[in-house]
Amino acid sequence: MNTAKKSIENRKSKRYSLTGSLPGAMFEPKSNTIIQCKPVDVSEKGLGVMTWAQFDPGSSLILRGNNVEIKFTVIWSTSSHEEHNVWRCGLEAEDKDSDLVNLFNERGCFDDGA
Repeated sequence: MNTAKKSIENRKSKRYSLTGSLPGAMFEPKSNTIIQCKPVDVSEKGLGVMTWAQFDPGSSLILRGNNVEIKFTVIWSTSSHEEHNVWRCGLEAEDKDSDLVNLFNERGCFDDGA
């Protein structure tokens, strides 16, 4: 499994801390089951989450909520060093026109109200 993280220097846009709330529920599309996850940070096209299930890079996840459906691809995934059976994942929105920062801000998910 590829567990390489993008370094801060390689990031294309600023990350914003989140409250731990999603503007909907995260689903695994093959089984259509809700995935237990906690959002950590968001950028214009990406989302960092903690999950209690392992997802390989290339896996798909879908965020569904009130007037929201965003498909994501898992870009990287690594086991958390602090807790067992917890994974930190970097997700990228498949729709290149998505503005995740605006969506999460409008839904009150920002930690600092940015």
